[in-house]
Amino acid sequence: MTRLVALYSNTVGGLERLAPVILPSLARLVFAATLMFYYLNSGWQKLGDGFLGLFQPSASAYVTIFPRGFEAVGYDVSQFGLFHWAVAFAGTWAELILPILVVIGLFTRLAALGMSGCVIVQSWGDVVGHGLAAAD
Repeated sequence: MTRLVALYSNTVGGLERLAPVILPSLARLVFAATLMFYYLNSGWQKLGDGFLGLFQPSASAYVTIFPRGFEAVGYDVSQFGLFHWAVAFAGTWAELILPILVVIGLFTRLAALGMSGCVIVQSWGDVVGHGLAAAD
């Protein structure tokens, strides 16, 4: 039994010494494998056409972030104001930039906080805007 406890202690001790190196890399790998491409594709489809599309989000950006408002204006993007443009622009670029920052390890805590904000806005849009609340 003593040999088994010693084997366990040696194994766990070795893993604890490697944890500061392995855990951050493993976390980035898991994020990249599961969510990065989802957010990159979502952000890419929200960009407008051509070079100016980098600064003018497509209708897809507005319909996913402001579904009820977009329906209320008859699906006409020109009816939205500066606030709506700023939110759609920031949301689009957040979906493009933040996943890359998390994976390459640059400003990871700030980028992860931003990604949490993206998930909250996305969930709010689905539940409130698209009416996907849980059935009673």
